[in-house]
Amino acid sequence: MTYQEACHEVMQIEQEIQVLQQRKYREEQGLELKKKELTKYTDDLYREHYDVKQLEKNSIGTLIKKISGNYQKEYEKETKEYLAAKAKYDEFTIIIEDQKAQVNRYKNEIFHKEQELKVKKQEIRNNYPEGIELAQKEDEVRKKLYAQKKELSEAITATHRVFELAKNALDEYKSAKSWATYDTFFKGGLISDLVKYDKIDNASAIISQLQSATYRMKKELKDVKIAFDSNINQIDGSTRFFDIAFDNIFTDWNVRDKLASNVDEISRYCSKIESLLVSLRNEERSIEQRLAAL
Repeated sequence: MTYQEACHEVMQIEQEIQVLQQRKYREEQGLELKKKELTKYTDDLYREHYDVKQLEKNSIGTLIKKISGNYQKEYEKETKEYLAAKAKYDEFTIIIEDQKAQVNRYKNEIFHKEQELKVKKQEIRNNYPEGIELAQKEDEVRKKLYAQKKELSEAITATHRVFELAKNALDEYKSAKSWATYDTFFKGGLISDLVKYDKIDNASAIISQLQSATYRMKKELKDVKIAFDSNINQIDGSTRFFDIAFDNIFTDWNVRDKLASNVDEISRYCSKIESLLVSLRNEERSIEQRLAAL
């Protein structure tokens, strides 16, 4: 076998691994969707089972239904609905188990192909003069990939920190908005003002940390050539003064609207960060796969 023929075999195995990885990814995505659907059918199953058990109890309601002659009809109806829910649940359970098995089959095939690839590459290094040059190039690629992986790991850590802070700030702003709504429509007075602004204080403190964390995240993202921008607004101190001092419907509405705006803005921010995390982790997974193939 010539060096070119050996290299062709290596390329063919690499392509097979790539196809298998794509199939495994699609199967995993489908599996996650089916799991979400199964949650709904599980809820339906429990609800229908509960309805049947309620009819089987010796309760006053059951006795009345038996006396009125409606019991058998209702029992058959609930039993039928329970069996239908169970059939759907069983169907999805089987589908999910089949998909899990398929994912595992792809994982095993990929593992064996990767082992075969390593053997083929080692044979090229050992049996052909050109293999020395190939080994040197692979070492260079490996070093670059490890460096990229390290940068990605730091970017993921910094981005995850931002995501956690943004979620915490969102929770505080949502709570403050609820209190502002209560204050607006039911005139909660001083107590609701204090609780509301305690929540705003908590959110503001988190936002301060978030801005610092975002700055750190941007620096890390530059190292992996990803740009990200953000703009977080905070409620100002003068609004607090007018809200507590004059406590009327106009200032209450003003605070509530600003809080609603903050909730919407940070919700969008959280979605951006979450999407960014997915992209970073997918890139990290891709690098790990490329390293495993070397």
